[in-house]
Amino acid sequence: MDEYMLNTDLALEKVLREEKIQNIDGTKMTTDENESRVITDIVIETEEAANIIGKPVGRYITLEIRDDEYSQSTDAVSDDLCKELLKLIKTPLPTTVLVAGLGNRHIPPDSLGARCADKINVTRVVCKCAGLESKVNVAAIAPGVLGVTGIETAEILQGICDKISPDLIIAVDSLCARDIHRIGNTVQMTDTGINPGGGLGNNRNVINSAVLGHRVICVGVPMVVYARTICHNVMEQLIRKQNINASESAVQSVMDEIDDDFVNSLVVTPKDIDSLVENISSCIAKGINKAFETENFV
Repeated sequence: MDEYMLNTDLALEKVLREEKIQNIDGTKMTTDENESRVITDIVIETEEAANIIGKPVGRYITLEIRDDEYSQSTDAVSDDLCKELLKLIKTPLPTTVLVAGLGNRHIPPDSLGARCADKINVTRVVCKCAGLESKVNVAAIAPGVLGVTGIETAEILQGICDKISPDLIIAVDSLCARDIHRIGNTVQMTDTGINPGGGLGNNRNVINSAVLGHRVICVGVPMVVYARTICHNVMEQLIRKQNINASESAVQSVMDEIDDDFVNSLVVTPKDIDSLVENISSCIAKGINKAFETENFV
């Protein structure tokens, strides 16, 4: 299948696409759900399973928002995000943390990371100057993008890590999904790393523990869907509704006939993306602040 056409950064979508997670050796999946949200915890334990699913070995925790009232409550969402984030952080809490908000703040669907970094309660040095005490020294940075700074994001973070030597880096970035309904309401947390700009198909140097030499946890939310993916999904739904017995290869054959470089480059995002990004970035930042017990710091 054409990976580009059905591109997704979500491990959950790759697993569901396979529809055989229980039959893949070297994987575990648990689900916790209620009327408001679904939390799926996927662990890929072996390279063989990673090759089948198409995601690196590691843990992927996904929070899917079901209810509008729940999604508008930053307290409720941030409480769940905090709880799941702590599963990846593990105890004891790190001494120094760097929160890196990736992406371009001037492009709404790519501004998630920068907006989140703006809302992080930083305590490194600041608390000492103000005569306050904090369990965790939290620093935050929005390094921008290569096209603006002329420097790879990974290079900027490496330089910062050499200076402050954080025990943990939390990278926040926009992602890409297969399902348009996941935009702004599905949060993936993972310990496997991230490709900055992946949400807009502009992959840069990977950011992970091996590259930076420090633990990395990545938090991402889908903000775009490729136009070809939408076309593909509509065709699948039409086939099911018409009770037509057509294979995946038949759908792919039709998609190949409308293959076009311009169509391939199109990404789709909702018209209210600005408010969606603002809301979910507040939830993520609040969840991070709660995890490090800095939510009451101003």
